[in-house]
Amino acid sequence: MAPQRHPRFSEEKLRVMVEEIIRVEPQLFGSQMQQISIARKMALWRRIMDSINAVGQHPRTRDDIRKRWDDLRGKVRSIAARLQLAVQRTGGGPSPPPPQLTTWKEQVLALMHPEGLTGVAGGLDSGATLSCSRVYDLSEPENRYLRDYLDDVLAKGFIHHSTSPVSSSLFFVPEKNRELRTCIGYHAVNKVTIKNRYPLPLISVLLDQVCQPTIYTKLNLRGAYHLIRVMKGDEWKTAFRTKFGLFEYTVMPFGLCNAPSEFQFFINEVLQEFPDVCIVVYIDDILIYSSSTEEHIGHVRVVHEHHLFAKLEKFIFHAPTAEFLGYVITPDEISMDRSKVPSILDWVALRSIKEVQQFLGFADFYQRFITTFLPWYLP
Repeated sequence: MAPQRHPRFSEEKLRVMVEEIIRVEPQLFGSQMQQISIARKMALWRRIMDSINAVGQHPRTRDDIRKRWDDLRGKVRSIAARLQLAVQRTGGGPSPPPPQLTTWKEQVLALMHPEGLTGVAGGLDSGATLSCSRVYDLSEPENRYLRDYLDDVLAKGFIHHSTSPVSSSLFFVPEKNRELRTCIGYHAVNKVTIKNRYPLPLISVLLDQVCQPTIYTKLNLRGAYHLIRVMKGDEWKTAFRTKFGLFEYTVMPFGLCNAPSEFQFFINEVLQEFPDVCIVVYIDDILIYSSSTEEHIGHVRVVHEHHLFAKLEKFIFHAPTAEFLGYVITPDEISMDRSKVPSILDWVALRSIKEVQQFLGFADFYQRFITTFLPWYLP
């Protein structure tokens, strides 16, 4: 008997399924779930379905979905327990957060989709010429994933069909969680783009700010770059070709050389009213820090309400330690992330000056933790 296929859900079916799962298993989230809007519940369900639908195996059978859901229950229960604990600790609501924090939501809503920021796609050097890149041959699972990706971003308005005279190639890079990351090869565009020199924060300065607090929450923004629109008239520069057609972005895609600087400028504008108060940001990585649990609940609640959605799998909530930008931060010390050590110990033998430079560039990031590191730089 042929296995049942996992259907594509309409908005109405999604709404019904979300309400059903909350009704059948309310203990997962407690009474506070009843106060969450249906839109938020649907967003939660979409995240769960994203985890269920592993790349290369879509659509899945219903048996596969049940098994994967069982695997996820432990994680969901853990998150729900921490949410429940936070609600219990508030005792009806935390102390008011600093006044400057209450304006963050309004600032983000005002900046969420600006008409365009200069340099998102970037001006091109005078006399620059661009051409059309080739369409890569993708595997069948990759083509299915691409079709789903295009359907998703077309529905959201992140891309539209293009008539651009130039284009870049699309390809996929596998991630640790077995999913695929969509990449556009903007090498030719970046080569002739006038660079935005807006500075990224110095990591050493950020670390100095967060080493004294006692409680941390870390989040990585989901689709961070897509919060910024491509400047009107520059969309054609972001065009990419696939077997399904030619498309261009209306929001800032990953891969453009100016994207990190543009997003750092954006997030700094959002946070300009309260620098160094309780939050540090490096592009799309955010660390919220506080000196007490009560204060932290207020800080996190404000951040949670500002509509910058985080990746659930990279969310650390109310923790005494935090891994941030390759470091482990505690109230007493900052240490090296031990998961990075094998990358240095297992580095392949160096065979050229360029490879030596690459290794030193990586190792230098952790030189403060390596005894007698500097003498190794001698020629």
